[in-house]
Amino acid sequence: MKGVLAPVTLLLCWAFSGARAVEPVTLLHGRFQDFAKGSGQGVAIDADGRLRLAPLPLPLAATGAQRVWDLQVAGKALWIATGDDGQIYHLEQDEEPRLLLDSPEIGIHALADAGNGGIYAGTSPDGIIYHVATDGTVETVARTESRYVWDLAVDDDALLAATGSPARVIRLQDGESTT
Repeated sequence: MKGVLAPVTLLLCWAFSGARAVEPVTLLHGRFQDFAKGSGQGVAIDADGRLRLAPLPLPLAATGAQRVWDLQVAGKALWIATGDDGQIYHLEQDEEPRLLLDSPEIGIHALADAGNGGIYAGTSPDGIIYHVATDGTVETVARTESRYVWDLAVDDDALLAATGSPARVIRLQDGESTT
């Protein structure tokens, strides 16, 4: 019996050793469609299908707003423009956000540093531009006669507003506006 057991054991080991063997398979993913069905953690997939490191989303401030349309650093503070309620919050380090503007507008889409600690804010659907100071004082700078103020920029002593419906760029300087 001893003479039969060794060859049978050897035969069984040989028969089952292939069951665990796996041949390597190479998968090549190079298009957006190749990645679209999966889920990525810590990566972003661009339109060309390339993987890139994704930013890590961290909570910044609890405003209760449904949407944040723009952020602007002015001085040592962060200004937060929100939508659906048309509000602007002022956030300083280690503090809770303060509501400084609760406008009648639906959305605040654009912010720009006014250079004096305050900001300019562009709204929709009435296309109004406000100046908001850190103490909460609000002044209407312009009524653009457009439905939307999509972006704002300060150039020397002028404020530039990119508007929509109608689409144009408005230059505001010394109380005058030009397109």
